[in-house]
Amino acid sequence: MRPVAWDGNKREQLLVASFEGIALYRAADSGEGMKFEKQLLSAGHVEKAPRLGTSDVRVGKQDGKRFLASVEPWHGNEVVVYTEKGGKWDRRVIFDKVSGGHEVAVIDLNGDGRDDVIANDNGRVTAQNPNATPGVHVFFAPADPATGEWQYRRIEDKAAMNSCVAADVNGDHRPDLVCTGAGGAIRWYENKGPARSSTAGGR
Repeated sequence: MRPVAWDGNKREQLLVASFEGIALYRAADSGEGMKFEKQLLSAGHVEKAPRLGTSDVRVGKQDGKRFLASVEPWHGNEVVVYTEKGGKWDRRVIFDKVSGGHEVAVIDLNGDGRDDVIANDNGRVTAQNPNATPGVHVFFAPADPATGEWQYRRIEDKAAMNSCVAADVNGDHRPDLVCTGAGGAIRWYENKGPARSSTAGGR
């Protein structure tokens, strides 16, 4: 569940990922009279349970337009980007080799004005799962998120990771990644790209 400023008003909305897919909840009234209106934006990955729906979702921006980034199905193998067209959300799988997708983050890591996508993989290499891809997978945004090629880089390939947030840890005006992993590990991945005048925090 992610609070989002979807409608641009004083009240936040809730973006929810589940077996059902991606849903937006809008609140009306207040107190005991508060009610929620639900809008299903996408069914996510459609397959037999439990391989269905969405594991996590975030909102990114590019050229003033928002897109959605998700991991699908539930703890699944796909990194997915949604772009809006005609009031509907077009689904595009940009990567399908995550072994245990958990959460996603969006942040402009390289300073090109386009939000990039970070997918965490908490899969573990075992005798039963020798092809697991634990770690942190990064996808740098193209000029057109709907049709362009997302440039892939894996910045952690050993530790199983659950979640990442962006923060300028060392004050060098570059957004770093701080990630949590299996066994309570916390890791800082320092951004060595070009410095910029300001940086955004985690979302």
